[in-house]
Amino acid sequence: SYHFGLLDSLLNQVTVFEIKKISIQAESPLDEATIRSWLPNWHNKTLLALRVGPWIELIRSKSWVRSVSIRKEFPETLSITTSHCW
Repeated sequence: SYHFGLLDSLLNQVTVFEIKKISIQAESPLDEATIRSWLPNWHNKTLLALRVGPWIELIRSKSWVRSVSIRKEFPETLSITTSHCW
C-alpha cells in the first residue's frame, strides 16, 4: 500500500547499513557461484530496505533447493544458507 511504498522510498535513500558482502553457505550439488548468479542486483541496497521474502522465493524456486535462510548481519553483510533436496 501507500505507506509501504513511502517507507521503501525513504529506506532506499538511507546509506547506512549498505550491503557490502554476501556470505553464502550451500550444500553440494549447489555451490556459491550458482546461488550468487541467481541473486537480484544488490549493489547500492541497504539491509534496512531489503525485503528478503522475494529473495527466498526466488532461490527456493530453483531446482535442487529444499530450503533457504537469509539473515541480515549488521552492519553490512547478508548471509544466505541453502540446503538441497536429497
